[in-house]
Amino acid sequence: MDQQKGFAVVELFTSEGCSSCPQADALITRIAKETKGPTTVYYR
Repeated sequence: MDQQKGFAVVELFTSEGCSSCPQADALITRIAKETKGPTTVYYR
C-alpha cells in the first residue's frame, strides 16, 4: 500500500526584543529536523 505523506504549514510571528522568540525559533528548528518531507518556514 502506498502511504501518503502529510504536511504542516508553520508561520512564525516574531518581534525584536521578544522574550518568547528564542524558544519559538528552537521549536521551528526541531520541527524542520524531524520532518521527513520538505520544510518551509515563513517569518513575519
